Amino acid sequence: MSTLLARVGDATPAPGSRATVELWLSTVAAAESLVFAAMVVLDDGHGRYAAVFSPRRDEWGAPGGWREEGESVPGCAVREVLEETGLQVSPADLRPVGFEVFDPPPSRPGAPGGRSCLQVFRARAGEGRVLASSVPDAVDPMWVTGLHFEQLCGRQFWWPLVEAVLART
Repeated sequence: MSTLLARVGDATPAPGSRATVELWLSTVAAAESLVFAAMVVLDDGHGRYAAVFSPRRDEWGAPGGWREEGESVPGCAVREVLEETGLQVSPADLRPVGFEVFDPPPSRPGAPGGRSCLQVFRARAGEGRVLASSVPDAVDPMWVTGLHFEQLCGRQFWWPLVEAVLART
């Protein structure tokens, strides 16, 4: 089942870009052919969530990023979590919880065009894990409470989707 939570006009998904974004709460994954990126709401099982800072975007968020050529959507999510937090999750650990639909679709050099969806997953990493990033665009990863996560990310266009996901658990 999919539910439209919000339609955000004039969102800024990346510096210098603008789009209208629909935020969908859904346990059904978006069609892989439409997905350009994935994000993972990652928890430790004790009410803490992984947050990473992007210097390029100058904002906090959940681990995630662009799919590489030939990469599956779950493969993208697994890779992004590993790069941005140092934690290994498996595709079996990922549960689709929603997606974002962008109009116009984002683009970046070398990425396939026309893909309009960012897939959002939920996963659990287990308690006591130390976070460490291996990429320059996701620094200072840390475990945060739900309230701290909202304080860091609550002004982002995508927050209503993550807030709805957190409310369901």
